[in-house]
Amino acid sequence: MNKVLRLVDFRRSAQVVHFSRTEINQLLSLYSRQVTKGLWRDYAIDHDDTVARFHVFRHAGEKPLFTVVKRRDAGASAAAQTFSLYAGTHRMRQGEGLLDLIEALEHRMKLVRG
Repeated sequence: MNKVLRLVDFRRSAQVVHFSRTEINQLLSLYSRQVTKGLWRDYAIDHDDTVARFHVFRHAGEKPLFTVVKRRDAGASAAAQTFSLYAGTHRMRQGEGLLDLIEALEHRMKLVRG
């Protein structure tokens, strides 16, 4: 006997946070400019229910130089999101739009340790 199952019952109710097509295009455009300059060599993208991350690396085997994080608070609407720029674990900048972070990365923000 076959039993009919509703796929809706098996889908996750929470939407996974992800970068939009426009955001991915902006990030990859920045990435390609930095690769051309010889500053970056690899990237990775990951996401889950509340966070999407775009990591950039100087070498594939190292920890990320910078990470752009798109975050939506649990229970918040899809429009309520923030973007953050990290160098390692240090948050360098935060805002409501991705373009501010891209501008900061283009000016080669570097973490100064003293």
